[in-house]
Amino acid sequence: MFRALLFGCGNIGARYDLNLDSVLSHAKAYSLDSDFQVDAYDTNSTYLNEVGKKYRFGLISDFNNIRFSEYDMVSICSPTDTHVSLLELCFQEKVKLILCEKPVSYNQEKINSVLDLYAKSRSRVIVNYIRRFQPDFFKLKGILLEILKVDTLVGIDIKYCRGFLNNCSHALDLIEFLFDSELSLGEVKVTEKKYDSFSEDPTVSVSAKWNGSIISINGKTDIHYPVFEVDIYFRNHLIRIQNSGNDISILSSLAESEQLEVFSGEDSISMSHCLENYMLPVFYKAKQSLLKETETDNFVNSSLLNLKMLGYLNG
Repeated sequence: MFRALLFGCGNIGARYDLNLDSVLSHAKAYSLDSDFQVDAYDTNSTYLNEVGKKYRFGLISDFNNIRFSEYDMVSICSPTDTHVSLLELCFQEKVKLILCEKPVSYNQEKINSVLDLYAKSRSRVIVNYIRRFQPDFFKLKGILLEILKVDTLVGIDIKYCRGFLNNCSHALDLIEFLFDSELSLGEVKVTEKKYDSFSEDPTVSVSAKWNGSIISINGKTDIHYPVFEVDIYFRNHLIRIQNSGNDISILSSLAESEQLEVFSGEDSISMSHCLENYMLPVFYKAKQSLLKETETDNFVNSSLLNLKMLGYLNG
């Protein structure tokens, strides 16, 4: 039995799937695993009581009553400006595993400071870039790496909304995961910037280069529906990620005799419902870490990406 603390009962903490069958929140993922005994905390008493009623978690309404050292796992689902201080407390109190929402911080100095503390701690941190944990995206990574053996990347187009750090970071992290390579942009030009959703995180449009390829980032502002699309262009192949990542298609212009084995004689591959119940694979990874079946996490990689993105904004 593991003791867990859900810190924050808002959207990703609990509310995304409160009245759905899907598993899209930390709260529901915890509730489906009998190996977790869960306490929840939120400053919003309505959110907290709803979670308590639905999942029968223990409820904590006073921050001063939290003893982080009592928990094996802590989910940090609170606003971004609280992440670093909570990570520091978890490190000090030797919490085994922290599942932290992204981004890590809006402040470069705080990121560098918490990276130093992380290096000295025994805690593991998973930053919740959900797509890198999904089975279909593991499958896509294998296909992409096969394509790279025979084809040349020529460009990547990204469309997103609601914050460069909050939501475009999902796309940049996904590119690093798929290519198994650090994404360091060069010749970065911010062409548009608007603080439409977050006071410290503008939605921006950017043109840049990476390994000789053109990266085009198109930030859509003042809209109230999700936009997340990534097109990866090769000379003879196109990978298209649409509908927030729920739908993936891979197209080939090669003759059948020249195609990769993964295409099995077809000129396209399609995958859909890729993010169905997306928190389940994330929690599977978390539980592997708690059971010491894996020692890896993505905290350093995510923090370095966070630092680079802040650099692009401030450059």
